[in-house]
Amino acid sequence: MVQGLEQAGLLLWSDGLAAFVGKVHLTTSSKAAGPGSCFIMFKGTRADSHDYAADTLARGCRVFIGDNVSQMTKMRADYAGQAAFFCVKNSRAAWAYLEALANGNPQNRMTLAAVTGTNGKTSTVWLMRGLLDQTSCAMVTLGTLGMYFKNQYVPTSHTSPDPDYLYPALAHALAAGADCCGMEVSSHSLAQEKIWPLHFDFAAFTSFSRDHLDFHGTEENYFAAKAKLFTEQLSHDARTALHHSVARRVVSSGFKISPDSWVYGLEFSPQSWVGWNQMSATILKESSKGTEIEIMLRPRVGDPRRFQGTVPVFGSVFVENFMAAFLGFGKISGSWPDPATWAVLKPVPGRMELVPPAAEGPYVFVDYAHTPDAISQVSVFARRIADSKKSKLWCVFGCGGERDQGKRGLMAQAAAVSSDWVVVTSDNPRSEDPDAIIDQIMTGFSDNYRANHVQRISDRAAAILHAVCNAAKDDVVLIAGKGHEAFQEIAGRKTPFDDRLVASNALHSRKKS
Repeated sequence: MVQGLEQAGLLLWSDGLAAFVGKVHLTTSSKAAGPGSCFIMFKGTRADSHDYAADTLARGCRVFIGDNVSQMTKMRADYAGQAAFFCVKNSRAAWAYLEALANGNPQNRMTLAAVTGTNGKTSTVWLMRGLLDQTSCAMVTLGTLGMYFKNQYVPTSHTSPDPDYLYPALAHALAAGADCCGMEVSSHSLAQEKIWPLHFDFAAFTSFSRDHLDFHGTEENYFAAKAKLFTEQLSHDARTALHHSVARRVVSSGFKISPDSWVYGLEFSPQSWVGWNQMSATILKESSKGTEIEIMLRPRVGDPRRFQGTVPVFGSVFVENFMAAFLGFGKISGSWPDPATWAVLKPVPGRMELVPPAAEGPYVFVDYAHTPDAISQVSVFARRIADSKKSKLWCVFGCGGERDQGKRGLMAQAAAVSSDWVVVTSDNPRSEDPDAIIDQIMTGFSDNYRANHVQRISDRAAAILHAVCNAAKDDVVLIAGKGHEAFQEIAGRKTPFDDRLVASNALHSRKKS
């Protein structure tokens, strides 16, 4: 442990090594720390685990890692000879490093791909794995939807898992035959150093807008956390794919444009990105099968290349996520994906997912959109479908509890721009009062719009039933916020709830009535 932490450049000092005998189990839980364990301490969002060192020592824990220098120094003096102490520069980074080391550093034997962004991480990783599954490359993916490898699926509790899950998972996937990994990399994981020892061969930044300010405090801090992926965690020959809306800001954070840096998007001026490899696309046609697109690659060196095919996704933002996946596939496989393989991709669960229509029913889409920008993006697509049928757009959404409260009114504003009717309901209120959350959402509507176009129904199932049963045959109903989630969390309790199933049942109820 001493040698490893020294080699990683994390160790400040160590003492009492005579008390460190044999192997230990790494834990960050004071309740789990005891004989045979190493208690890793750091300041969390609610408590500083250095404060629990004495309790764990009394229960038999004899190895401690911490980054609060003053407290570690006091512990060394108070408990001299009773325990081993490792004072480090960053306890969270040490945790990630040691978990990777304990699992044989599986990341060093895999090609690693990372996707970050306020929106778009899940669909990009899903589509990249779908493309690679049609080749000899075996990719394991980790993210919001869980862990996927071939036909195996394991749920995860975080977008980017904690180190004690992440590195054993990578080791397991490697042993099962995975040779590459696609990860959704959240701002939390970057700020909390969960992926400290990882260096990615491909990294994409899909979008940026307001979110998670309950954790980061400011948008500047939020962006800086995401930018760390590109300034600190890339391999020396990494390919980067930056959506044109974020590229210049990433560069201003210290990212250096490399020969394999790509800027991409549906609409941007090639003349504005001289010095970059460029990828643009045009939407040719939208249908029930998906979106037919034409992709143009303009590399810095070499001739332009053009590809045309149909992708089973709906909406401009998801086309752009496919573009990022396309670039990731190219880095990992060494070739570009054949358009014949695009159409057989599996749709992304809960991302503009069309609920199978019942007779005489409206078009119902379920999406994970839970930020103002995401609501705006998916509403624009849904509006376009509604306009093509000369029909109305209904939007059903709520906001999660114990999250950034400042975005609640902004989400109302975003929904009002494109929707004819809005039904405001509960999302995952968690420990908050559902009606209090709805009150905050309602402040985002103008008085006139609220009076004539908005209904509040706190029961989510009732809200979905209301929209589906009151929409006209050709109307479009967008149910936003929960996407693939199969539960609803109310008052700290998770109960089964799937927007897709509830919407399907509502369509059948409409048929019967």
